[in-house]
Amino acid sequence: MSALRRLQDHGVVVSEAGGLQVAYGRLERLAEETGPELDDDEHALSPFIRGGKLTSVPAQWGRREIVLQYVVEQSFEPGVEYDERAVNERLRAWCDGGEVDHVAIRRYVIDMGMMSRADGRYRMEMR
Repeated sequence: MSALRRLQDHGVVVSEAGGLQVAYGRLERLAEETGPELDDDEHALSPFIRGGKLTSVPAQWGRREIVLQYVVEQSFEPGVEYDERAVNERLRAWCDGGEVDHVAIRRYVIDMGMMSRADGRYRMEMR
């Protein structure tokens, strides 16, 4: 089924005056029925995290910060120290099966101040 046909079947595109028109009222109602809007953070996460896996790292700085902060918050507890092996295991779980390197992620979160490293121990920093 073509995309145009699906839009017509849902009443979003209608035939009028010998042409096709967008039924904006119907489009707005359908958008409202689909559920709540994503907040800005969820919107920033969705292209980069799928099925609990990090599919890629955003090039845009603001999005990168949101995505990596989410990974850190989901993977580590504030006030707990981790050795490098534990950090690698937790970050590798986000990267398995994808093209993202857990070592690069570890460097990013240190460089961005999301985690600190001292004497071979890592700690999540509160933001």
